[in-house]
Amino acid sequence: MLQDYFTEVDEAINGLTVLEQIQSLPPDYYDVIFLDINMPIMGGVEACQKIRDHWSTNSICNLFEESHLDAQDINVPRMPLIIALTADMG
Repeated sequence: MLQDYFTEVDEAINGLTVLEQIQSLPPDYYDVIFLDINMPIMGGVEACQKIRDHWSTNSICNLFEESHLDAQDINVPRMPLIIALTADMG
């Protein structure tokens, strides 16, 4: 279903795999990340926090904090939209 709306779709079987994929790719690789709250090994809430932590410590935006450049004046990658949900009906 996601392939109908997105050019490229990657899958991960658990939250840890999601985090490893995020860490191994350029910051602007993903536009949207869907997480299941109940993923095995690392759930969606924990994975979301770790992705946000990774993004905040490795984002190019951090380069501008101590400089005189304004990040808005150049094309700085934005953090991907993270959507967390669950299919658990029980």
